[in-house]
Amino acid sequence: MTFSQVNDECIVAHHDITDGKIGVGHPIDPTDAAQLVNTLVEKKRVVSGRIDSRIIFENDSHLVWYRQADTTNTSLWFRFDNYPSIEVCAKLPTLIFIRSKNASTTRVFACTGNQRPTPETKLYHAPLFNTGEQGAFCLGSATVPVGLMEATEMISGTENAIFDSVFTHTNQAHTFSKKHGDTITNKEHLTIWQDFAKRNERPKKADLTPMKHTLSDIINAMEK
Repeated sequence: MTFSQVNDECIVAHHDITDGKIGVGHPIDPTDAAQLVNTLVEKKRVVSGRIDSRIIFENDSHLVWYRQADTTNTSLWFRFDNYPSIEVCAKLPTLIFIRSKNASTTRVFACTGNQRPTPETKLYHAPLFNTGEQGAFCLGSATVPVGLMEATEMISGTENAIFDSVFTHTNQAHTFSKKHGDTITNKEHLTIWQDFAKRNERPKKADLTPMKHTLSDIINAMEK
């Protein structure tokens, strides 16, 4: 199918292909051509690329995926209150990420267990610096990929931006449960992670602060 400009009109033609050679064009109705293009685009959306098993939900504006609980250590860097940068190598619980495709907006939550989250999965505050009460992650100077791209590229780019950056502050007082104290300061947060690293353990349900939401609550809100 070719598109040709003749004066102020667009001529759409269909060409037969014989032995790899394009034949004479036969004009077709532009409306039919537009419908054909839309059909081809929809087919491409379905079959293009590899479906990433980490993806939980995706629409035109958001991508939701999970990062399975660590079996090996993740490097976490902290710098706050005029202390030099400190590295802690520890195991993270399962995390759920929500990204805006058209902006850098990023939200992070935690959940228990090591299985793929379901709509009924209860959410917990992510035990991370820079994360607000509703999961919003403060990126600071970190840059996450924005715009049209494969989901896998957005996932890796976002996770790399977060875990390659330096955590600088708590954005809320409940990064860990009240088992560790009524409010968690910067220093206490670091100490808790150092303790997990020393014991080679990751946070469990009792260590996390529950939220009032399930995963389906968050996804339903995005679809409205």
